[in-house]
Amino acid sequence: MFINLRFFQKRAAVLFALLALFACKDYKERYEDPPWLGGSNIETLQAAGDYTIFLELMDRAGYTESVSKILYTLFVPNDEAFTEYFHSIGKESVDDLTDDEAFQLFTLHILVNPRSRYQLIYEYVWSEEQGPNGEYAGLFFRKRTPSRSTPYTEYVKYNTDFEGDSLLIYTGDKYVPLWSKDFFEDYFAATDGSDYTFIYPNSTYDAASPLASQAMNWHNARVIPNPAKPDELGARTSSGFIYYLDQVVAPMPSIEEYLRKHLDKYGVFYDLMQRFADYGLPIVDEDQNTFYQKSYVDLPNIANDAGPGDGPEVRMKDVYSAFIPEDNILEPYINNKLLASYGSIDSVPLITLSYVLRSHLIRSLGLVSKMERGFFNDFGDPLTLTRDDINSGYMCSNGVFYDMKKVLEPNAFTGVTGDLFFIKDYSTFLFALNETGMIRTLASGYQDVTLFAPTNDELEKSNVRYNKNTNQIEYYGPDEVWRKMKTDQLTEFVQNHVTFSKVTDLSGDGFLEMSSGNYVHYRNNILQGPENQYLNDSITIVYSKEPNETGIQYGITNAIKSRYYSMGKLIWFDPELSEFAALLDGSRLLNRRIKDSDTKELIPRLSFVSNSDAWTVFAPTNDAIAAARDAGLIPEDRDSLIAFLEYHFVKDVVSFDNGDPSGSGTFSTQAEAPETPNGPKFYTVTINNVMNNLSVTDMSGQVVTVDHAKADNLAQKSVIHKINSVLKYQ
Repeated sequence: MFINLRFFQKRAAVLFALLALFACKDYKERYEDPPWLGGSNIETLQAAGDYTIFLELMDRAGYTESVSKILYTLFVPNDEAFTEYFHSIGKESVDDLTDDEAFQLFTLHILVNPRSRYQLIYEYVWSEEQGPNGEYAGLFFRKRTPSRSTPYTEYVKYNTDFEGDSLLIYTGDKYVPLWSKDFFEDYFAATDGSDYTFIYPNSTYDAASPLASQAMNWHNARVIPNPAKPDELGARTSSGFIYYLDQVVAPMPSIEEYLRKHLDKYGVFYDLMQRFADYGLPIVDEDQNTFYQKSYVDLPNIANDAGPGDGPEVRMKDVYSAFIPEDNILEPYINNKLLASYGSIDSVPLITLSYVLRSHLIRSLGLVSKMERGFFNDFGDPLTLTRDDINSGYMCSNGVFYDMKKVLEPNAFTGVTGDLFFIKDYSTFLFALNETGMIRTLASGYQDVTLFAPTNDELEKSNVRYNKNTNQIEYYGPDEVWRKMKTDQLTEFVQNHVTFSKVTDLSGDGFLEMSSGNYVHYRNNILQGPENQYLNDSITIVYSKEPNETGIQYGITNAIKSRYYSMGKLIWFDPELSEFAALLDGSRLLNRRIKDSDTKELIPRLSFVSNSDAWTVFAPTNDAIAAARDAGLIPEDRDSLIAFLEYHFVKDVVSFDNGDPSGSGTFSTQAEAPETPNGPKFYTVTINNVMNNLSVTDMSGQVVTVDHAKADNLAQKSVIHKINSVLKYQ
C-alpha cells in the first residue's frame, strides 16, 4: 500500500517541479548573484550546520535535486527539533522512516516558488494581488503542499453500493495553515494568540517579542528569527526563502482521519456519520489496485482535505469546524431522545441523524473569541459558545476539531418541528417537510408559526405515504396506483399544514390562510381544507403544544387536502353551477379536458387563474342563469359573454361571509373595461362583509346578498359564493 502512495506522491512531486521549472526558466545568460544574496537554499542550510536532519529528510524524500534547481520556500526545523520529534513517535532518525513517510513529512515543509512574508500572507488570487487594504486581505491563509495521507483500507458498513466490502481509500493534498497577526486582525479574532494556543496547546504564538508585528506560525510551528540575522524573520537566498521553525510539522490528519483514529472517544458520532458515507472517483495504480475517494452526502464533507471551498482560491481561505461530543455525552442523548420512540438507531430516519450530525459541523472556521460573540451553525441558527463548553481544541488539515462538553441541538429540535424528528409516528410528514425545504423556515424562530401535523397512519388514509425503498413521498391516485408526488403538489400539500401566525384558539368559527395561499375553515376545533370540505371530510385537533414563544404545534387526525381542487374543478363538478360552468366552457374560459398525465384524473382549469394569487367568486346558480337568460342578460357575442362571465371573478381578495373588515371594499374583477389612455381598466364590484350576511354591489347598482348556507365554498387560493342573481357591469 505504501508503494502505491509513493506512486501517487511522485506524480504530484514531478508535476509541482515541472510547473515551477517552466515558470521560472530563463534562457538568457545569468548574471552573478549580488553579494548580499548569499547562497542557495541548500547552501545556506549546509553553511549553518544545524539543519543536517532536514537535508537528510530532503534527500530521502527525493527532493534534493529539485530544491537545488528550482525556486522554493522552505520551512525548516533544526536538528534538535527533529530529534525531539523522532523520539515522540518512537523513531531514532530519518533512516527509520519509510520512503512514503519521509515524502509525507518533508513536503509539509515546502512551497514551490519563493515567497516573502508579504507574499505568504497576501496571496495573488482571482487575478488580483490581495493586500492589507483589500476585501480579503490576509484571509487566504491555507497553502497547498504535495503532502498526502497514507492510503488506508476501510470496511464499508452502510453504503449500499459497497456494503461489506473493504476499499482502498486515497485522500487529497494537504493544505497547511499559515497563521499571522494579519490574519487574526482581518478575521476579527484574538490577536494576542489566545485563539491560536487554544487549538495548538503545545505550540507558542509570538505576540510580545520585538518581531511580534511580523509573527507567523506554520501550522503548529512558530516561525522564529533567522539565527544569522536575529532582527529578520526569514532568510532570502539565491533560490528562494527559508523560514526557521521551532518544531517539526507532523503529518496532518483531516477531521475525518482524526475521528477515525480516536474511535475510543468519538466512535458513536463516527458511526452515525458512516450512514452518509459515499465512495467515488476511483483511480487505478500501476499494480492495478483500485482506490476510492471517500466523501459524505447531506453533511459537510469533512473527508475532503481541500475543505468546504469550491475552487482552488476558496480552498485557501475556507475550512470546517467540528464540535464533537465524546461517546459518554452523545450516547445518553441518543438513548433519551431518539431511541425512546424508535428503539434502534437503524430505524431512525436519516433526516433526524443528519440534523444531529450537522448541528456539530460547520463550513467555516470557528475560533473561540468569535464564538463567544456569537456565530451560526450549519442550518443558520445563531449559537454562542464559550471556552467552558469545550474541553480542548485541535487543528486538523481541513479544519478545527473541538472536544465538546455538551450536545448541540439545532432550532429544528426545539421548535414546532421538534416532535417530528423524535416520534416515529410523524416520520412521513418530517420527510415531506424536509423535501420541500420547509424545516429551516419553520425553525428560524424569527416569525410566528402554527404547524398542523398528521401521523403516518392518517397520511396513508389520505392516500399519502413515504416509500423507504425509493426514498420518496407517494400519492395513491384515482387509478389505484402509488406514484411519486410531484414537486408542486408536495409543496402545496406541506404548505397547507403551515400558517405563519400563532393560532392559540380554534374553538370559534373562522378561516386561516395557510402558507400555500389556500384557506382552512375551523369551527370548534374541527378543520376543513378545500378538498376536505368537498368530501365532507373533517379534521379533529387531538393535542396542542407550544415549544417556544413563536410556535405552536397541533396534532390532527387527517391531512389538510386541496389536491387539484381549483375554482374550475369546484364549478365544473357542482350540479348547482352546471349552467355557469357550461357558459365558461363554451366561451373557452374553462378547459374541462385537462387531465393528470399519470392518473388521467380530470382537472378542469380556468384560463385566467394565474392572473391573481387570491380570488373571490360570485357564482350564479342554475336558477340565476335561467332567470338572466329569460331577461336577455346573457350576451350572445363571445367578447361580451367573456366580459359578463369574468365579472363574477374578483381578483386579489379572498372575502368570506364572516364579517372580516379586510374583506369589504371595492375590488377589480377579471373583466376588462374598454381601454383608456392610461391602459386597461377592470370593472369593479363593492363587497360589504357583514357576519353571515355578505353582499356584493355591482356597477349597475344592484345589491346581491349571499345566502349564508351557500357561502364560503373553498377552492385553491379562493372562495366561491353561490348567488341567486347574475352580476351586471352596466
